[in-house]
Amino acid sequence: MSNNKLSYILFIFLGLSLLLSCTGKSPFFEENKTLTNNTWELSDTAHFSFEIEDTNQLYDFYFNLRNLSNYSYSNIFIFYQLRFPNNKTLTDTAEFILAQPDGKWLGKTISGSIIDNSMLFSQKKRFPLKGTYEFSVIHGMREKDLEHIADIGFKILETRE
Repeated sequence: MSNNKLSYILFIFLGLSLLLSCTGKSPFFEENKTLTNNTWELSDTAHFSFEIEDTNQLYDFYFNLRNLSNYSYSNIFIFYQLRFPNNKTLTDTAEFILAQPDGKWLGKTISGSIIDNSMLFSQKKRFPLKGTYEFSVIHGMREKDLEHIADIGFKILETRE
């Protein structure tokens, strides 16, 4: 085989490999809520409801946050609750670091002054029951009204061991 044909085949193979590797898997569940006036009030509990049929599948859980570049803090605390189909609940707290010590945002800057963050907070978990689950979240910061927060959300990705 000539070098030109070998180069052409290699080019096609690498191109197809790159194309196939860029095809990301869609989230199992994702929902984001836009906040009025870019303010997350302490009384604003975000609720996300989803159905689980496969209790053997492993999942990773993400908290989505879009903050404006003039957000006053380098982190955010949240209080979250997962309600199971049998009405039992799991409640916990999480802290997410949004900026480096020098103030550089860790998330992806989109649309000028909006920082897009998707932060893993639990991984490789199974749901024990089939049925409807509800994930609820409120902010846990000292301020009652947390300004410069545009959107909050919840995402679940299927994963493997």
